[in-house]
Amino acid sequence: SPLVPDLVRRVEADEAEDNPVVSESVFFCRAVLGLVLWIVLACRPDACHAASLLARHAAKQTKNVVAGVRRLAQYLISTRDQVLTFRKNGPRFQAFVDSSFANDPSMRSWYCFLIYYAGAPFAYQSKLSSCVAPSTRDAEIIAAVQCLKHVLGYHVLLEELGEPRHDATRIHIDNLACVDGVTNERIRADSRWQAIRLAFVRDQVRAKLVQLLHISGTHNPADIGTKVLARDDFCRHAKVALGLSDVPRDALVRPM
Repeated sequence: SPLVPDLVRRVEADEAEDNPVVSESVFFCRAVLGLVLWIVLACRPDACHAASLLARHAAKQTKNVVAGVRRLAQYLISTRDQVLTFRKNGPRFQAFVDSSFANDPSMRSWYCFLIYYAGAPFAYQSKLSSCVAPSTRDAEIIAAVQCLKHVLGYHVLLEELGEPRHDATRIHIDNLACVDGVTNERIRADSRWQAIRLAFVRDQVRAKLVQLLHISGTHNPADIGTKVLARDDFCRHAKVALGLSDVPRDALVRPM
């Protein structure tokens, strides 16, 4: 895998005696990471979280950051035959979205979405949320809004390319509280600060532009962009994120 939990903790550490700054003449971290980011943005969604996390710390140029960039580069080289695979008969336009909860030292949450066409993602993002979410549901709503804005934009693009939308685009999310919050009109006291985001998503659902579907968290490929995963979990999600396999049908457990 591109990163391991212990290395992430060390990457986030500041300069210290056991974590000195490495001279750019020895290893130019930002130059190597720039090449890596180009590859990730072009065709490697499985490494999007590792690339985003390392990019936030690249300026420090510490020993641990250099080790992280080296590991990511080595991962991309050793798995260079694993590429995005689009299939003529693959699932059409759909999206998967997920968010972690307060897994950054700033207490903000990482979110990720994968937007699929013909069985593989053509648009994806792994990013640290711009604000702190007080609950997992709120973190998922923030992620859903970001995904939805991109989906609506691609609706316009597909229509311009001569492929009009015939039904609501499926957006798969693994948080039932988020799905329930969108499909009912209640605004709870602890949700008022999310009222605008909820109203935005509800409008798109009512207009039949999108449909929120609950997916088992074990099978949500967007989980790959929210945190560093165990090896087995990473490999399972990476296959789906690259279009090499599909999400099991029984993982979509609750259509709304």
